[in-house]
Amino acid sequence: MEQFVAANLGRQLTLDELARAAATSSRTLARRVQAGLGMTPLEFVQRVRVAHASHLLETTHASVEDVAARVGYADTAAFRRVFRRYVGETPRGRHGNSRARRSPLKARESPAP
Repeated sequence: MEQFVAANLGRQLTLDELARAAATSSRTLARRVQAGLGMTPLEFVQRVRVAHASHLLETTHASVEDVAARVGYADTAAFRRVFRRYVGETPRGRHGNSRARRSPLKARESPAP
């Protein structure tokens, strides 16, 4: 299911679509995901989206708005709320912190006036 979600990040996925991709009924999928992962299938989709967004923020120079759109959020404010809920920091914080981790000297250097 994770591969299907990752391949369709930009789309709004429904429980019925996820069930079809898993070749099962919506109800069976919901029960299996809840039993195996402790969450609903749609919460699983959100977590996959956030994981991909986190990776993009850490490894690219894309804006938060671009990353939100790439992982299926048309509303940037909603993306920020979901991201913060799962990651514990804002997307912009993750973006800035990852740059500092990748380039500690540049983060401390400032150009001479």
